[in-house]
Amino acid sequence: MVIDIFGPREPDWVREQIDPAMRSGQAPLMAAGLRAIRNLRESTLRDWVTVASQSSDIEVRLEAMRTGLSFAVKTAWNECRVFAGGVGESSRMALGLLATSADPNDRTFVREKAKGEDPGLHALWALGFAGDADSADVLVKTMVDEKKSRVAGEAFSAITGLAIVGDMAKPGQTQGPDVEEVKDEDPPPTVKSEDSLPQPNVERVKKWWEKERRKFVPGTRYFGGQARSPATLRTAFTTGASWRREVLLIELGAAVANLPRVIPPKVDLKGWARDQLLQLDPAKAALPGVPRVATMV
Repeated sequence: MVIDIFGPREPDWVREQIDPAMRSGQAPLMAAGLRAIRNLRESTLRDWVTVASQSSDIEVRLEAMRTGLSFAVKTAWNECRVFAGGVGESSRMALGLLATSADPNDRTFVREKAKGEDPGLHALWALGFAGDADSADVLVKTMVDEKKSRVAGEAFSAITGLAIVGDMAKPGQTQGPDVEEVKDEDPPPTVKSEDSLPQPNVERVKKWWEKERRKFVPGTRYFGGQARSPATLRTAFTTGASWRREVLLIELGAAVANLPRVIPPKVDLKGWARDQLLQLDPAKAALPGVPRVATMV
């Protein structure tokens, strides 16, 4: 916990803690050390990723996968494919990252998983990172399932830029007089991340997509209707939904990892939204009128 808290704020101190943490053999410390390596963005520390990927602890291996991909380590994709082929929460991040792969076969895998008999919502969420027209096709078809339509609609918006508001959304429903009141002894309701997302108006979204699809070049990945690039990834980070930030940040780090004289961004995803925006673009810190309020949704 201390390494996680002070890592983004005290880089010199946390750098001294990485070797002891990674040699400790304790899974929580090793996982924190890998997160610190990802934040420090120092290529000299990448060797720890290979060591940690051999761990028997799932948390350590997941952090090794995240850190390896942020440094554009090719072997980390193999670990990503292993986790993406699994089930449950451990597959969620892996599916999202796999959808960003330059290998079209990886995006095909995510699409096929999303079309499976019982894919859950993780693969649908991940298709928003795939960003191609074929993935958008899958999402439109999935919107007819009310249990999945909210997530499918948000992922479709991430690709195309279509806002699920106004005529593109179904109006909310109010409870009728026959709805039974919640009693004191009743268990608390389960709140899901997707509950606050709008319900797409499937027919209107379909019509819009039939008209606009030709503008999306086959094989090109998009965010918000714009071809993906380091610039559009930054835009995605600052304007997109917060539950997409981690994958976007890892993809952005990998996109510039091997570019000379380009310093990958160091962003504390657990910090205030206003601070994350300034970390992503430090030049804005000197500008007057920078809002000191959380601006992400």
